Amino acid sequence: MNKPKKILYIQHSNVGSGSAASLLYLLQGLDRKKFTPILSVVSPNDFIIDYYRNKGFEVLPCKGITLWNQTTATNTSLFLPKNWITLIRVIAMWKSGKRQLLKLINEIKPDLVHLNSVVLSSSASALKEANVPFVWHVREQPPKELLGIRNAILKKLMLSCPNELIFISNAGRQAWLGNKRGKVIYNFVDLFDFDRKIDQKKSRENLNLPPDAPIILYLGGLRKIKGILSLLKSLKMIKQKIPNVRCLMPDCIY
Repeated sequence: MNKPKKILYIQHSNVGSGSAASLLYLLQGLDRKKFTPILSVVSPNDFIIDYYRNKGFEVLPCKGITLWNQTTATNTSLFLPKNWITLIRVIAMWKSGKRQLLKLINEIKPDLVHLNSVVLSSSASALKEANVPFVWHVREQPPKELLGIRNAILKKLMLSCPNELIFISNAGRQAWLGNKRGKVIYNFVDLFDFDRKIDQKKSRENLNLPPDAPIILYLGGLRKIKGILSLLKSLKMIKQKIPNVRCLMPDCIY
């Protein structure tokens, strides 16, 4: 019988984000007779460790891996001084972050590595140089910038580094690389996690919602990058036409 392939998953986020949930579904869907998952979190905290541990997956903390954060949905122009600090930190930690990742690789010796975000660009470069096969899961849109320097660097890495490149939408793939490379695999959810027989009337009563109120469900966070400001502006306009509308925000706790 063939030995299961060992896959190392690198998770960048330490909050209850979409990437965390998507990765959990991916781990749960693995055929454990064929694959052995090992999960490492770059920015470990109690929440993210318990999030995966409560589902039966152990978390291996690995601090020191470089994250090129704020890569999407924000203006990253070098004309803005606040972005200089981020860039300087990334440059300063680029090589040390690569060494930290390769140290982890040498300890685990995986057959395959899965990078769960575009912000792990330093790791992508390190894995390419070390000839370690990996999949790069790009979940984000390109950042808005005037010169396009960061986008050019990331696009070059996407084209040259990963063995496989995955986007979560065709719009994301087109925005980054057009039709040059990459596969689209949409995020999915386990529908069995939801109770389709739920009593809607009782649920509204429990949430103190009027029985006839239209409900808008928002599953993003309170961070600006999630589009919360656009939502609030829209709600204001909707409220003027539909006074009894309600918006539920169950994930807005971080």
